[in-house]
Amino acid sequence: MGRVRYGGGAGKAGCLVTGIRLVALAVIGPGVAIRRWWWARRRGDDVRSTLREAPPGHHGVLRRLDWTLDVPSKGERAARRRVATAIVRIAGRVGRSGDIYHLVYRPPGASDAELRAVGPLLQALGDRVHTHLAREALEGRTSLWPALPRGVWLAEHVDAGEADPDAPGEPDGLVGRLPCRWAFAMAWRRERAATVFRVAVWVPTEAFDAVRSCLDRS
Repeated sequence: MGRVRYGGGAGKAGCLVTGIRLVALAVIGPGVAIRRWWWARRRGDDVRSTLREAPPGHHGVLRRLDWTLDVPSKGERAARRRVATAIVRIAGRVGRSGDIYHLVYRPPGASDAELRAVGPLLQALGDRVHTHLAREALEGRTSLWPALPRGVWLAEHVDAGEADPDAPGEPDGLVGRLPCRWAFAMAWRRERAATVFRVAVWVPTEAFDAVRSCLDRS
């Protein structure tokens, strides 16, 4: 009998907790929705694209362009494809036969960076960029994508235990230390009513104007 009595009390307590949670959700939920609606209204539906040349730095002989794409939250998925398409267009203009694309990034909390070979195909590059941008765990993390000549191995030039594209002076430092023909880096972050994508592109001087034109139209 005692066991039955205690079980009933626990059931009542559980129902009470559940009821409190439901009431809290009923009160808090609409407030969150209203705030999100207000932020979205203030943000608007416009897409904000900015492009600037970075000052000379320690990234070797390549010149750097910084592209920022600020889109309303509901446009995040389309923006991923937009970024991936822009990268493929740039690769088509700057890339050379024999380029092998690679990827360097450090997952949150990891002691070593991930060093990956993506391959020479532009379609594979675009698909990998799109997939990478969709990884929730990598929000706010910078990934570097260098194009290396065939036969040059990323691990010969990058120490996975030390490499971190988010460290001070990076990813410019990594670009300057690698024998890359060109490179790009990406990061994205969600804000109140928007998602902001930041892309840096390092290209030879002779390709700079063509890449700027490509990003201007992206």
